[in-house]
Amino acid sequence: MKVPLYVVLVGNAPMEGDIKNDLERTPTLILNLVQAANGAKAAPFAQTVASFFGDNGLLLRKFVFRVAPHEGLKKLEPVVRRIAAPPSARVELQFLSLFVLPLVLFLLLLLGLLVRSFPGPGDLEIVELATGVPAHLATDKAHTIAAGWADTGLSRVGDAKEAGATVVYQTPNLDLSGKGLDTDGLEPTGLRLLAMDIDALRTALEEMSGGGTKDEKIFVLNLDYMAKNMEPAEAERLLTAPIPERRRMNPLDFLRAKAHLVGNDALRKRLTDARVMFVSYGKNPERKELKPGDAVRIGRYGFLVQDVSRGGRKDARLALYYDRVPSLLGLKTILPDFFQRAFRFRRSSQRLI
Repeated sequence: MKVPLYVVLVGNAPMEGDIKNDLERTPTLILNLVQAANGAKAAPFAQTVASFFGDNGLLLRKFVFRVAPHEGLKKLEPVVRRIAAPPSARVELQFLSLFVLPLVLFLLLLLGLLVRSFPGPGDLEIVELATGVPAHLATDKAHTIAAGWADTGLSRVGDAKEAGATVVYQTPNLDLSGKGLDTDGLEPTGLRLLAMDIDALRTALEEMSGGGTKDEKIFVLNLDYMAKNMEPAEAERLLTAPIPERRRMNPLDFLRAKAHLVGNDALRKRLTDARVMFVSYGKNPERKELKPGDAVRIGRYGFLVQDVSRGGRKDARLALYYDRVPSLLGLKTILPDFFQRAFRFRRSSQRLI
């Protein structure tokens, strides 16, 4: 096996004679083992050594065996083989399973309890909004939730003075009726089209191009050509110009920009769809339109805007994802999100406020 072998003979101390004579009385197999190992040596206090190793035991992979006289030499070979066997991790595994693993599980459970409370990284606050009605949001105030009461996270308050931020879902203040334009000299067809909203304008252009009079077809054809060749930035500039400034604007250019909006869905969505406006108060106030991916701060919490969509019990839903959450010893910031989700023991990671 190419493993060093150390043999200790435990018995009565030699009385007389030299070591060689004592060993000659030892069975040949034992003598050969001793000589092949480290040579023959006898200790005058052999019986003291025997009492020290009186019990069989296990100590850090080192085995100590005591072979009783009546057991004979048949016990020797398996004992030596067991001593010379390759090291085994059984002791370490037993130590891990009995002491380390329970301790680790206890610590994980304790950490899970410490980060269990709402909110935490990855949690969502769903804010339902009615068009044009401000929602004043505060942090860490007692409020009702579906499961009862809570005193952490976002909540609605009735006054902006108590709030950390205000959000409102509103349609852009964009007038597309041509108000403020000097329409003198504009053809009758152009006057009719100018007063229509976008959906009605789309329908009217389709009808005139297919079944209108000759003059209407020519007018619509020219209008469509000019609208398609207009740059989106120019169309946006004309349509969003303040009403007092429209007096100096050519009404036909405004109509062409309006016709361009009919065929440019991206620009129409950006200019006419309702949006969520955000205003925060405090040390570093800010005002901006909320879009998915934007970062905002309300009170002591940091959020990422996950989604702004229509629907819900009201007109729109604003989903705010917790990104920065202060906590005891900073555990909710230090511990990974997946750990906190696994050990939070809560049914849902979102609330409706």
